[in-house]
This record gives sequence, structure tokens and C-alpha cells, in this order.
Amino acid sequence: MGKDLPQVFETETGFTVEISGDDWYRVCDPERVCVEVNGLRRAYEAIKERELELLLLRTGESGDTNSELGQ
Repeated sequence: MGKDLPQVFETETGFTVEISGDDWYRVCDPERVCVEVNGLRRAYEAIKERELELLLLRTGESGDTNSELGQ
């Protein structure tokens, strides 16, 4: 699925995605908190989850500072 992608690319929201193996992706947020996931769909989901979490943290609506990406 990700065969036409460059080895490393950046999203419009500042996330970095690196192809780290057969269907494995390393996703890093703008703060350099990273997670390695299997599949391009899971990489996309990880970005969306972290974007929402960062938004909630910025607006002060989240009391939970632990994230899946921060594990």
C-alpha cells in the first residue's frame, strides 16, 4: 500500500512518518514523541489520535497526559 511513498515524509500537521520495514511505520508527533505501528491505516489512525490528544491538552480539557504515542 505504501510502495509509492518516500522513506520519510512529513504531514501537513508536522507529524513525521518513516517507513521502517515491510508495512511498518514509525510515526512521530511535532514534539518528537514516536510510536511504531504496523500498516499505513494504523499510522494514519495514530496521527489522528495524537492530533486530538494534543488539541485537548492545549485547550486544558484533558487531565490524562499519558498517550499511546508516549508509551
